[in-house]
Amino acid sequence: AGLRDGRGAVLIRPGPLGEGATRAVLRERLGVEPDPRFAVACRQASAGNPFLLHALVDALIVDGVAPKAEYAGIVTDLGPDTVARSMLLRVGRLSPHAGEIVDCVAAFGIEAHVRHVAAVTGLTQEEVGDVADLLADANVLSAERPLRFVHPVVREAVYGEMRASTRARLHARAAEVLLSEGQLSTQVAPHLLMTEPAGDEVTVRVLREGAASAISQGAADIAQTYLRRALEEPPPTEERAAVLAELGLAEALVGQDLERACEHLE
Repeated sequence: AGLRDGRGAVLIRPGPLGEGATRAVLRERLGVEPDPRFAVACRQASAGNPFLLHALVDALIVDGVAPKAEYAGIVTDLGPDTVARSMLLRVGRLSPHAGEIVDCVAAFGIEAHVRHVAAVTGLTQEEVGDVADLLADANVLSAERPLRFVHPVVREAVYGEMRASTRARLHARAAEVLLSEGQLSTQVAPHLLMTEPAGDEVTVRVLREGAASAISQGAADIAQTYLRRALEEPPPTEERAAVLAELGLAEALVGQDLERACEHLE
């Protein structure tokens, strides 16, 4: 800290690994010169992130995959499972709350505000911020705010490892938090899609509002997804006909299954 705050000091942070650095890592770890196409595939799969690259190499070694051009196609397939295993081991050692914070950020999607994660997990914003910094040091989350993963493959791996019940619970809590802040239905509806049907009138209302907004923006396919989920909730008896009519109209606009649209309209 003293050096950093000194006069004339310049803080330098390493950027992503380039193609040359990626080849150097592969060469050092695998003991042979990698084929250029294989090295490019590894760099793309890891986005130049050293942690992800080493995780991929670990899997290559375990599976006995040689760094040849014909094996470049399997690198992407190795990514998520490899990252998931390494991620869970690494996260579990950081903090008792690290796992639930990582799961929560994954449920929010591309990014998550600290206040939202705190509200969903029941932790304070200070606790979330401190653990998020640990996760950034471990190359799991980026150091910036809002919270986001260092690479989409990391988010996919964490999200894929969650139990279905955990995902549904986190999405339900996220929807509650966003609704309490007065967020638009278009921000809340995607979370409600992932919850378990419970006959909740608020869920039906938000999904219908989200569908209406999607229709107004020419996204009838999204509208029909929301309305099908609203029908599963299910809606109150007196609203069922309206939901069916809205769904039929959305399906008619999509035009892929007019017979089904007619059934719902009837």
